[in-house]
Amino acid sequence: MQSNDNVEFSRLITLDKISMTETGRHVAADAAERAALATRFDLLGLDRLEADLRLRRTGAKVIRLDGHLSADVVQSCVVSLKPVPAKLEVDFEMFFSEDVGATEADLTVEYDHDDPPEPVQGGQIDLGEVVAEQLGLNLDPYPRAAGAALPGGWQTTTEAELEAVRKEEKPNPFEVLKQIKTPKRED
Repeated sequence: MQSNDNVEFSRLITLDKISMTETGRHVAADAAERAALATRFDLLGLDRLEADLRLRRTGAKVIRLDGHLSADVVQSCVVSLKPVPAKLEVDFEMFFSEDVGATEADLTVEYDHDDPPEPVQGGQIDLGEVVAEQLGLNLDPYPRAAGAALPGGWQTTTEAELEAVRKEEKPNPFEVLKQIKTPKRED
């Protein structure tokens, strides 16, 4: 397989290697790839990133990918900036379509439906980039170290406090207009 220079972690598979019977791949990032991904996702460390992937054609030019991602990451605490280590174990499923001639109307996303298949371009799927994207999607957006607290005097707002502010009567800004009387026009 070739390497894709545009991404930090590239493992290409050509579509001719995927059939109706399941094709398995194990991908793992080496130290340089993990360092580049740590920079991309603003991580303090990425000690392990690997995935077991299963691909098969489902017919009608659609390819199904089932995967299990395993990673050891270190993020920065949003409060104290201390390291927050975490283990990720994520199962995911994606679909790809060879039909790159689909119209924009065919690709309209409906929020109560599954995502449309990802288009395949150039006759290959970059399994490394798929795994990297899944890593990014599954990182904790607000990692917090055990015992991390806001500095003295800072308080978080509770949901009840927010609701009270929302219900609070506020003066109508147009009340002042009622006090202004316009002279009647005489024609």
